[in-house]
Amino acid sequence: MRIEFRYGKKIQQAREARAWTQEQLAIAAGVEPRTIQRVERDQTKNPETLRSEEHTSELQSLRH
Repeated sequence: MRIEFRYGKKIQQAREARAWTQEQLAIAAGVEPRTIQRVERDQTKNPETLRSEEHTSELQSLRH
């Protein structure tokens, strides 16, 4: 049995809580805006992409 974790909604909620656009998050995470769209729709399984965005969220939470 394989368990899949879906982070898209959580990333979108965190982004919206900061009043960031997808473009702003993409710049901060060092990825293309289209990548943010895919992640938020749970259309990517690339762990490197998720780690990049998770790292960005962690760094930003330290500033607030």
